[in-house]
Amino acid sequence: MSPTTRALSFALVFVTALLVASWTGFLVWLNTHKPVDAILQSGVAFAGTVGLSLAIWAAYRQK
Repeated sequence: MSPTTRALSFALVFVTALLVASWTGFLVWLNTHKPVDAILQSGVAFAGTVGLSLAIWAAYRQK
C-alpha cells in the first residue's frame, strides 16, 4: 500500500469518527440537555469508531 493511500485511509477513518462523534454528542445533548454527558458519549463514540475502523482495516490487510 502506497503512503498516499495509507494517509487517505487514516484521514477517512478520522473524518468518519468525527462525524459519528459529533452526531452522537448532538443527539445526547438534545435528549439530556447536559453538555458533560454529550461530551463523554461523543468521546466514547469517537474511540469506538476509530477502533472498529482500524480493526476492519487490519482484517482487510490480512487478505
